[in-house]
Amino acid sequence: MQFDPHATKQSKITTQILIAHAMKRCPLQKTLALELNTPDSRISEWKNGKGQMATGTALILIEKFGSPAKAKGVLKNNCRFLPPETSLQHFFNGLVCEQVSRLIAGYITHIRCIVIPDRNNNLEASVEDYVISQLLDDEEFITISKKLLHDHNSKEHHRTAQEDFLLNNSDIELNHALKGQEVSLLSLINKHKLDYLLKEKEYKYLHDKKRPKPLEIITFLAYLSIVINEVKSIPTTILSTWVGKPCYLNTPDNIGGEVVLTGELIHEWYDTTFQGEPILASSETDPAGQVQPLVKHMMQLKTWVNKFEMSMEHSLNRLMIKQKPLYDLHNCKQAFILIKEVQVFHKEESSYLNLAITVSPHDCINEHYKHDDFTLIIEQVTTFRLLEDVIPMLKAIGLEHAITELSTKYKLAMHGLLIPGAISI
Repeated sequence: MQFDPHATKQSKITTQILIAHAMKRCPLQKTLALELNTPDSRISEWKNGKGQMATGTALILIEKFGSPAKAKGVLKNNCRFLPPETSLQHFFNGLVCEQVSRLIAGYITHIRCIVIPDRNNNLEASVEDYVISQLLDDEEFITISKKLLHDHNSKEHHRTAQEDFLLNNSDIELNHALKGQEVSLLSLINKHKLDYLLKEKEYKYLHDKKRPKPLEIITFLAYLSIVINEVKSIPTTILSTWVGKPCYLNTPDNIGGEVVLTGELIHEWYDTTFQGEPILASSETDPAGQVQPLVKHMMQLKTWVNKFEMSMEHSLNRLMIKQKPLYDLHNCKQAFILIKEVQVFHKEESSYLNLAITVSPHDCINEHYKHDDFTLIIEQVTTFRLLEDVIPMLKAIGLEHAITELSTKYKLAMHGLLIPGAISI
């Protein structure tokens, strides 16, 4: 039963449980109807699970007859339920992509203040910002930028050199055949009337702070057009745009509800360091190849921000230092999501198991860019699914010691649960 005091009506199951409990205290249906000022026929509907009780009526009923007793259990806050059609692997990949995209959005805001530092000490989008945003959305600009980045990555001397992507004059002047026309980055920059970005400009108030060169600024914009376009293509990401203001922190609508997990706790693992075990992405856990490219993009943006973060207005610089997306990613081995606890519950009257996995963002990420800790609930898991799907997935992401197949089989046998392939004698 789930009673929601903020809903207009309660669910059919909750209605049925509440009315059954009330009739134990007040067996005469007509008397109960009078107590609730409700037609006798409506009581019959509720008993048979064919109607939903108004919350106001439910509160009156609880005040008069108390609430139904519930089984003892463990309370979990901020819970999310794994949709039946979603695999654990797909869920965690989406979660990592969401977290990385939060950081990318933060770095884009930093680069926006570096490229155009004249902002009257605020982050409001300027006319220049809107023009740059149109350039970044230009399909021809994106196509040429992708080709130049691909050429850069395919050069043999770049495979191990870890050199930054940097355009030169030849790159931006090079014509590309697009839709029957010869188009270059330079022609598109001129088309959008951003040619002033190609001229070095002095900002006296920045004194000797290191400013990006015009070609570096064009490189930033070319690269960001690719990043923004790729982030859009992944459903679980937070959309990053040049002028956008993404919401990094959880809102009340995004915070999950409270869940009481009942039944016997047959397995429990928690990280004894209280830091959590990192979720690791690999070709096995990320077959779509979405996580690693996003991480690579984020690291490139981080490099540029670290290099030029002082080249913006003083007050904005102070603000941005406080909002810097990462403290130190290298120390956390590129782990964005941590697992702190895994629990498995079993109710004797059911052949299913319920799992609770406590998930947290890594401590190296600033609070401004984190989501809250939450508990992932996986309902009605069969022993076959636990052994063949859930445990192998947890092993693949680096949590092989959190719940092992052999120890789980011993625990399933102790609780009289089916072990696929095992003979009972």
